Amino acid sequence: MAVIMFLFGMWFYKSEGKVAKFLSGYNMKSADERKKYDENAMCKAYGKRMMFMSVPFIIGIIIDI
Repeated sequence: MAVIMFLFGMWFYKSEGKVAKFLSGYNMKSADERKKYDENAMCKAYGKRMMFMSVPFIIGIIIDI
């Protein structure tokens, strides 16, 4: 699961804002409201957060092996 979460984080980070539709709550906003946000920056921030959260679990997997 941790590796999958890390890969999703990489996908969000490298998407250049194309996967913003998968962000919770953002996809429910109207088109006018979405124009106020920088989708690329949001996806990069979310991707970094996902990768950061998965690192301790990946380290734990490596230690167990």
